[in-house]
Amino acid sequence: MKDQNQQKIFSAIDDALDVSEQSLDTYTLRKLQAARNKALSTKTKPLGLSPWLSATAIAGLVLVVIWHQQPSWDQPAAVDVQEQLFLTEENSDLIEDLEFYRWLEQTAEIEKTTNT
Repeated sequence: MKDQNQQKIFSAIDDALDVSEQSLDTYTLRKLQAARNKALSTKTKPLGLSPWLSATAIAGLVLVVIWHQQPSWDQPAAVDVQEQLFLTEENSDLIEDLEFYRWLEQTAEIEKTTNT
C-alpha cells in the first residue's frame, strides 16, 4: 500500500517535471542534458576504506599487540623470582612454615565461624 502511494507520488512528480521541461528554452535544455550526461558518466567511488588504509591500520594493530607482549628486560619475570626463592633446598623450611601458617589461619577461621 505504501509502495503504491510512493509510486503514484513519484509518477506525479515525474509528469510535472516533464511538463515544466517542455516550457524551457533550448539553451537551458542543452545545459540540463549536458549535466545529466556528466552525472551519469562519472564513476561512483564506493564509500569503503581504501585497501592501503585498511592494511596500515591492521599493521599498526599488530605492532601494538606485539609491543605489549614483549617482556621487560629491566626486571626478571615474577615466575623466575618465585622459582629462585621457593625451589631451592635452603628455603624448604620456609615453604613448610607457609603451609603451617595457612593451616593455622584456616583452623582459626573455622573456629571463629563455629563459635558465632
